[in-house]
Parts: sequence; structure tokens; C-alpha cells
Amino acid sequence: KSQFMTHLVGRVLKEQKLEATPIDTAGFGNLCKITELTTADSFDLFYALYKHTPSANEQIAKLREAVSQVERQLAAKEAYLSARDEMKEQERHRMVGELRSMLAQAESLEAHPHSDSG
Repeated sequence: KSQFMTHLVGRVLKEQKLEATPIDTAGFGNLCKITELTTADSFDLFYALYKHTPSANEQIAKLREAVSQVERQLAAKEAYLSARDEMKEQERHRMVGELRSMLAQAESLEAHPHSDSG
């Protein structure tokens, strides 16, 4: 089961055409090693693993679902941050409006200091 998943992930990563860069992390290096190790084997071996792993199709489906779940999490985070930024902007506009109103009142009182007394 784990051997098929390792080879599956290695093949998927190979399709991503990952390339090393000068600032790679250790984790990225490990992914590249998995890719190299698993794709050094023939596709026939990978296919044999697929055919002889009873849960292969289930593992592929779970991998797809896991990618979809991560995509949904990213979209939710993006929506949250966007909404938060929009609320901050609305609050800023509200506060600027209040400040302008207060300044206008202050200017009015300054221009007519005794108009309130009666």
C-alpha cells in the first residue's frame, strides 16, 4: 500500500516538472529525491504496483480528495482575508467620515463661538 502511494506521489511530482533552485528547502530536496527514486523505475513496475495493490484506485481517489480539500482550505482562507480587508476598509471610511464631521463641527463652533448660548 505504502509502496504504491510513494510511487504515485513520485509520478505526480514528476508531472509537475519540479526543478531545483539555490534556495530549496530540505523538504523540497526530499520531494525531489522521491521523484528521482520512483521515476527511475519503469512505468511497467509502477503499473504492476497499481494492478497488485487492491486499494490503488481508492488511494488515487483519496489523493484527489486531499488535493481538493487543500484547495478548499486555500479558497476559504482567501475569502476570509478578502472579507476582513474589505471590513477594515469600510471601517476606515466610516472613521474618516466621523472625523470630517467632528472637524466641521469644530470649525463651526470656532466661527460662531457664542451661537449655542441663548
